[in-house]
Amino acid sequence: MNENGSQPKADPASMNPSDSRPTPSKLADYIELCKPSITGMNLLMALGGMAFAQHAGQAKGPLSIKSMLLLALGSTLIVSSANVMNQVIEREGDGLMIRTASRPLPSGRLSPLPATLFGIGLGIASLALLAAINSITLIIGLVAWLVYVLIYTPMKRKAPISLTVGAFAGAAPPLMGWTTVTDSIGLGGLLLFGVLAVWQLPHFLAISLFRQEDYLRAGIRTVPAVRGEEVAKAQSIAWCAVLLPLSLVLVYQELAGVLYGASALALGLWFLIYSLKGLHKNAEEKWAKQFFLVSLAYLPLLTAALCLDVVLL
Repeated sequence: MNENGSQPKADPASMNPSDSRPTPSKLADYIELCKPSITGMNLLMALGGMAFAQHAGQAKGPLSIKSMLLLALGSTLIVSSANVMNQVIEREGDGLMIRTASRPLPSGRLSPLPATLFGIGLGIASLALLAAINSITLIIGLVAWLVYVLIYTPMKRKAPISLTVGAFAGAAPPLMGWTTVTDSIGLGGLLLFGVLAVWQLPHFLAISLFRQEDYLRAGIRTVPAVRGEEVAKAQSIAWCAVLLPLSLVLVYQELAGVLYGASALALGLWFLIYSLKGLHKNAEEKWAKQFFLVSLAYLPLLTAALCLDVVLL
């Protein structure tokens, strides 16, 4: 911080002196606002929830191409809308962080008003699509959007509990996939929701551990910054310990088979063991980055195992 207590302004040019990339087009900037990688992962989780419900025998009828397209477009647009509005609200803080200073809004390539209108337009279109599926899927999507944009985003600069709040919104897509074909919130949907919600906690704790300086610069109240690194490591271990048995409940409830069960057990132990390595006295930024990569690999591998279980068994 400066002597007067204000946050120092980051200079994107000085932070990326070797960045000689051409200026993106306006279309590319609007696409970037939607965070395509995050939106794509959410799309896969939503479609995975739909396929899982069908495989588990919980669907009301045969899988409908119309429902699949409505879910794919509706979930993509509502996640994109939330991402856009998040960046509109956080544009000043993003300008202080190395990894986000070059985004369209803090860099000045886009102004807040058109970005806001774009985000609202995406949100309205998504609600129309989700409403065409059923009211439960619509409500889940709307509540997740409201929580992410209006509660989680401003809370990030007030208290580290925002991490748990954000996990709720982030876990909505597979539950929306489940409700699309079941017209109800069943045990299978809640378990998918729970696994994704719990996974996000150690995943984002890992990010906050190795990006502490960036988050501090932007005034984001993370667990390591407020409660210390040891507490963040302990929480990571605790959540990994919860995730392991939770992921296996699908097998216990006979919603998934042996292939998924064996994979969930192996991946869960791998995740938990790696979290315990953080207790080593020499575990510093290198471990945090490796733990983040393990968390990043865990979810797609678990999802792939569940998909193979659906196809093969």
